[in-house]
Amino acid sequence: MRKAAQQLLLAFLGSIMFSAPAQAQISLSVTLPFAFQVEEIKFPQGAYLIKQDTPDKKITIRSQKGREVGLFAGSPLPPQSVFERDQTWLVFHRYGDKYFLSEIWSHHLGQLMTTSSAEKQLRESGAKGTDVRVNVK
Repeated sequence: MRKAAQQLLLAFLGSIMFSAPAQAQISLSVTLPFAFQVEEIKFPQGAYLIKQDTPDKKITIRSQKGREVGLFAGSPLPPQSVFERDQTWLVFHRYGDKYFLSEIWSHHLGQLMTTSSAEKQLRESGAKGTDVRVNVK
């Protein structure tokens, strides 16, 4: 019985390890009603395609009109609950009317974006930010 339980556990862990890389790629489309910033690039409100499918795992943000484009490095975040496996969302830090993309979540796997110098200055000045979660369908 103990050996069977160990084999089941190993099979489960193996399936998690081998399924995670396939899910690590991001591909989503979202319309945002506000302008936002990622690192030092400002994006106007509008419709965007966000992808992570390059060999170096960089994240591409492109307006659906093709005018605004950015290529960014993200840092992997610890997985969220497997109950959120089918959900995708973005997290922005909001300071007044300024929004900074902070996290991208797809199928419970996340990427942390680099904090911009503008956001760092706001924090250092004592500005209080709030997190805004935008669910993506």
